[in-house]
Amino acid sequence: MKTSQSTRKTILIVDDEDIIRDLMTEVVAGEGYKVLTAVNGREAVDIFKKQSSNIDLIILDMLMPEMDGKRTFEALRKISNGVKVLIATGFSQDEVVLSMLKNGANGVVNKPFHIEELLDTIASALRS
Repeated sequence: MKTSQSTRKTILIVDDEDIIRDLMTEVVAGEGYKVLTAVNGREAVDIFKKQSSNIDLIILDMLMPEMDGKRTFEALRKISNGVKVLIATGFSQDEVVLSMLKNGANGVVNKPFHIEELLDTIASALRS
């Protein structure tokens, strides 16, 4: 499924759980995407401040210590209103998630995720 387009795209994966972050990184990098990672929202915002022009998509966990997904999303949008964000959560019908989607998030990656669904959601978000 590797495409020449994926090799030019950079995805920032933000998740405090090592196993999930590592698995997503392996899957996404295996498709030819360049991957950056952050262990929490604060780190994600710092990375995005420095590299916003190079990051095409952010996959953002909702439940993290220090700075949750909603606060991280709001901080990222202040840096670049057009940032593409996929919300990673086990609670896709949560009111906070629904409000983030209304406010510009590009979709939801349901946890636990299926690899094909994850990759399809990424491709769709990048096209939007």
